[in-house]
Amino acid sequence: MRFPVALRVGFLLLFFLSSIASLLMARPPVHPWLFILGAGGMFASMIVLSRLWPEENSLVPPLVVALLVRALFIAFFPAGDDVNRYVWEGRIQNHGFNPFVTPPNAPETAMLRDTLWQGVNHKDLPAIYGPFAQILFRVTAAIAPGITGFKLLVSIFDVATLFLLLFVVRKRKLPLRHSLLYAMNPLVIIFISGQGHLESMVTCMALCALVLSETRYRSFAYAAFACAVLTKLPVLILLPFFIRAIGFRRLAFLFFPLVLFAFYGRGMENFFGTPLLFLRQFSYNGLFNTIFLQVPGFDSVTTRYALSVVLFVGMGGIFFLTPSLLPAAGQALGLLLLSLPTVHPWYFALMTPFLVFFRRWSWASLHFTAIFPIFVFDQSVHSPFFHNCPMLMAVEYLPFLLLGVRELLIGNKHWPVRYSAPASMSVVVPVRNEEQHISACIESILRQDIEAEIIVVDGGSSDNTLPKVREYPMVKIRHSTPGRGVQIASGAAYAGGDLIMVLHADSRLTQGALRKVVEALRGCPDAAGGAMGACYDPPSSRFKMTGLLNNLRARLTGISFGDQAQFYRKSALPQGFPEFRLMEDVELSLRLKAQGALLFIPAGVSSSPRRWDRIGYARNFLTVSLLTGIFLFLRGFNVIRDNGEWFYRRYYGNSG
Repeated sequence: MRFPVALRVGFLLLFFLSSIASLLMARPPVHPWLFILGAGGMFASMIVLSRLWPEENSLVPPLVVALLVRALFIAFFPAGDDVNRYVWEGRIQNHGFNPFVTPPNAPETAMLRDTLWQGVNHKDLPAIYGPFAQILFRVTAAIAPGITGFKLLVSIFDVATLFLLLFVVRKRKLPLRHSLLYAMNPLVIIFISGQGHLESMVTCMALCALVLSETRYRSFAYAAFACAVLTKLPVLILLPFFIRAIGFRRLAFLFFPLVLFAFYGRGMENFFGTPLLFLRQFSYNGLFNTIFLQVPGFDSVTTRYALSVVLFVGMGGIFFLTPSLLPAAGQALGLLLLSLPTVHPWYFALMTPFLVFFRRWSWASLHFTAIFPIFVFDQSVHSPFFHNCPMLMAVEYLPFLLLGVRELLIGNKHWPVRYSAPASMSVVVPVRNEEQHISACIESILRQDIEAEIIVVDGGSSDNTLPKVREYPMVKIRHSTPGRGVQIASGAAYAGGDLIMVLHADSRLTQGALRKVVEALRGCPDAAGGAMGACYDPPSSRFKMTGLLNNLRARLTGISFGDQAQFYRKSALPQGFPEFRLMEDVELSLRLKAQGALLFIPAGVSSSPRRWDRIGYARNFLTVSLLTGIFLFLRGFNVIRDNGEWFYRRYYGNSG
């Protein structure tokens, strides 16, 4: 879509003027609705410019405007009361006090109190922010002890995050305009540059760790991650994902930043204890927490247990179903934020870098709607709407939930990768004693309205399968050792198409299925592959339910089975198709999930329920479910070494 210069200038001007309006309306006397209107103008400008700014044009103008707005918010936007604590804890350190031992109301610090001390929150509690943040507080208090100095501190990390994102976007050859989702984000500008919250430190160090994990300096990713944890403890939940991606061998680097504990010694138990105290005693604006509290019989204690279960199960699901570190980290942080009892708007800044990579509009919506509660504790604002917590939560979370359901149903088609449009297609059909089904399978491919190379890979048939295949002179035949994944890998390596589809011999493509696949991939350059909606023929109520569950699993988790006509771009798997004797379909799904978005195309293939009929529905259902679960569990810990041989024997027995 063409984006004229006048429109570009217009939206940049709208962003700048909306920012100024928000800045002015947040200063006393506060005008909350005009402030929200200004933030809405910032958000709308960000969305439009991030989608339509031409790639051939320099990104310098919007970046300069974004940095200028940050400077204005640093200088003139009213700081949040958290900054008072940062300044106070830096000040008392320079007077010899340990912030992990000495709370703000300790009598020994009375001589240091001033008007700033009056604004410190939770004066009876020692420091909640970790030693990495405390060292920076101490240095900043010595150099620039005022509020502006500390806002500059967190803004340095904010700008560093922006430049890290620009580096990654350029390295991955993604559209640079996507970085505007961070650069021009109103939530980041208001709560980081304006109010001065230190989430920018956590975000920057966590992003630095993610970036380093993809380089030859992977060991230092652990050190950067430790700095994020030593700022705010809850991001420790990402540790299992980093260990899986980087390994135990470099884990020693995780402990290097722990030398910061030496500066504080006594009282470091409060770094762990104070966050737990907050979790037990305080709750505000947490989505899942609020939902559970509405359940009859649930009190605060029961709700905490329920949140722990949700977090534990959810993290397990992410760990076993999302093999790549970057998306897994984004999903894990998102689940954490939804599960916390207390969620302030600036917490969502942890998710902002992931908008640049995955552009989930559910999370993008929160970067505007989460601004609404900014005045909830401001007694100078007299509008009852801004003090009505249930109403504010509805405004904040309903768009997120509606968009989230939509993304679950249609899948997320955005990924930090770009593929070229497919120009040719190959269909690989693994066979072994399939004389009753192979002809109908080939016919269904030939009836398609686009041309595709057909490769049949035989695994040692002893019936008339190959003579039947030879009746179709355009079909290419390959020979392989038995094992479905091994056969498919052989055919895929031989295939000339840049788009590969795997079709089982007892499956039939519906009319137009191949065209749907090609058009879907041409329309989604971020997608590495996907699967089609499948049904069983002949249909019955139980097989309709099985097909529905299979399609739902593929749609929600990206894990598809071989009878769902899996397809993928050849360039997405430079190492080739997984040569697994069994579970090759699950392995393919997981490898593709690490390489791009996955598509689900409804109603494209029908399959025979012959195995279900032969060994029994219940037995096959339990066998498939159990083997798939075991495979996902073992693969999550990288302990599968036999390329699916064990699963092949358990599934086929001696008949395999």
